[in-house]
Amino acid sequence: MSQEDEIPKHYQSQFTQNVAHLVQKGGSLLLPFVDASGAYMGESAEVVKQFGATKARRGDNTRHGDTPIMSTPRDQRWVIPENIDWGDLFDRNDLMKMLIDPTSPITKAAVMAMGRETDVTIINALFGDAKTGKGGTATTAFPAISQNVGIQVGITPAADTGMNVGKIIRGRRLLRAQYAIHPMDPIIVAGGSRQEEELFNYDRFVNTRYRREAVLEDADSNEFFRCKFVWLEEMPTDPADATIRWCAMFPQSAIHFGRWNGGMQTHLARNPQKKFNWQLYMHETQAATRTEEKKVVRILCKEA
Repeated sequence: MSQEDEIPKHYQSQFTQNVAHLVQKGGSLLLPFVDASGAYMGESAEVVKQFGATKARRGDNTRHGDTPIMSTPRDQRWVIPENIDWGDLFDRNDLMKMLIDPTSPITKAAVMAMGRETDVTIINALFGDAKTGKGGTATTAFPAISQNVGIQVGITPAADTGMNVGKIIRGRRLLRAQYAIHPMDPIIVAGGSRQEEELFNYDRFVNTRYRREAVLEDADSNEFFRCKFVWLEEMPTDPADATIRWCAMFPQSAIHFGRWNGGMQTHLARNPQKKFNWQLYMHETQAATRTEEKKVVRILCKEA
């Protein structure tokens, strides 16, 4: 094998290392805040077997009475894989040298593109239908009536409004009422840049009398009411009204994210269909799902 044939292997290996490094530092914004422990193969995967709540019997003092049989609700939660990929062509060999530079705009562009799609996968799991039942053939819709924080919460007199502290408190109340808050399971709030601006203009959010740390000293690591905040523009709007942004509050265990076949793959080769120019290709098979409906709250925010 010629030395020239070994060059693309070196570039591909180095590019893969750079991608892995950047994915950990600056890829998906939501991935660090979900359960990303899944590693799968095949057409689908069962994430968890679910056993619902039952009620114990009280007041039966009958001697030699019958043993009660309390039917425990059972369900299963599945992830169905979806392919995500990215590619580009290079007309000059010297451009390939950029692949071994971890600060290369080529590497960053690829990682950011894949990261945005990973965030979309997670967001779709927050509010979309979850695959349930035996074999994942049934669907469970997001329960909007019980899990929504209304658009008028936190303002008097009542009016459609954006993000505010009252909505954060109401969201925690919904999670608390369903025993979805636990000390070792961080609470995440995901919204857009407008929601961040609205909270930072809200005295109860920035005033140190209401928090442990002065948020304005380090805006990107803020925490309020034991909630961690993630801001990204991929958070969806209401299909029926584009002026309403859907934000989310959930514990980290609420979303399970899985990868197939070892995670992200990269390939580098000459493409005979494109005058044998170098073609870079990366792909990943991934999926996400809610683990429980009671663990996800949707916060409605006005944006116009």
